[in-house]
Amino acid sequence: MGTLRRRLEALEKALSVRDKAREETIKEALHRISLEELDLLIDAMLALRQGRELTEREAAAKQAYTSALETRCVCRGLTVRGILDVSKLIAEAVIRKVSDQDLDLLISGGNAVRQGPEPTAAELAAFARWRATKEAQYRRAGFGSLAEFESWYASDKPALADRGGMGGKRWET
Repeated sequence: MGTLRRRLEALEKALSVRDKAREETIKEALHRISLEELDLLIDAMLALRQGRELTEREAAAKQAYTSALETRCVCRGLTVRGILDVSKLIAEAVIRKVSDQDLDLLISGGNAVRQGPEPTAAELAAFARWRATKEAQYRRAGFGSLAEFESWYASDKPALADRGGMGGKRWET
């Protein structure tokens, strides 16, 4: 039994390392495409959830991401197929739309919440802008609210039919 346990632990460790490398590769690929392309990818995911064909611009954005992902995979010596999680795509778009000053205020405001004193008015205003940006991205993806997205994302219902390499919650390239 000890041998089996060690083998399972080694397998789990190898899978963890592979998963981390894959996540980093996806993150790097997202950083290589423009903010406009990120928005178009969100639009493309909505289009496929709605059952409509991608526009030329949406298809071009999907190709730009796929190309960036393939480049990063080659650089890292990976052969994995890329998967883009909807929540990661939206998070990347939100982060890139928030100003550096607001990011600093969000960090200091988060520290204030955890350690005291109370967040400043500027930190609270930055949080409100961040939340509005985040909600706008979820609406762009076709959700009425963050709660609606989280409910859909966590659901066990079968993924929508895969069309054009994009499915329900994840997109395979």
